[in-house]
Amino acid sequence: MIVLEVIPTAIGIFADFSTYGILRIMGILFILISLHNFANFYQAKNIYRNAKFGATAAIISTIFTVTGGIVLSAITGSATYLIGLLLYWGIFAITIAVAAFFVRRSLNELAACSATPQFATAGRFLYLGAILLILILPMVLMWAAFLILAYAFFKMKQTKPTTTPLQTQTPTQTNYV
Repeated sequence: MIVLEVIPTAIGIFADFSTYGILRIMGILFILISLHNFANFYQAKNIYRNAKFGATAAIISTIFTVTGGIVLSAITGSATYLIGLLLYWGIFAITIAVAAFFVRRSLNELAACSATPQFATAGRFLYLGAILLILILPMVLMWAAFLILAYAFFKMKQTKPTTTPLQTQTPTQTNYV
């Protein structure tokens, strides 16, 4: 969903803010549910805890983007518009950076538990794109991060958690001659 939201935005077919926001929130929730299930599977609470903080910041950013864009489009004065635009972009960039920080921590933990390094790569791309959000290129990095994340989900091997079960000791046989 998050990857697909760029298509209508890029070609301008659906310029409606609500469509953009709904696609993004749906994608965030799908990723959050997946990370919650992985946290339960691997018994690693930090996977979900960090993902929850990241998802919360991303949803706040999405709501801010939708409402801030509507408010910003209503401002007509040039000086007021420029100040509003800078404030809007600054708050957006900060909330996205916070979201990417926590999601990266979650994906690093998942990469360690699942032995799938693509999760860590997706987290790195996402975080780098969020930090460098001032430029246009980071949006491409963030989009690539979600593509790598989708690839990592498919590449992941189905393994059990790395905890070792209790081993029963069997007495060794000794041969008395």
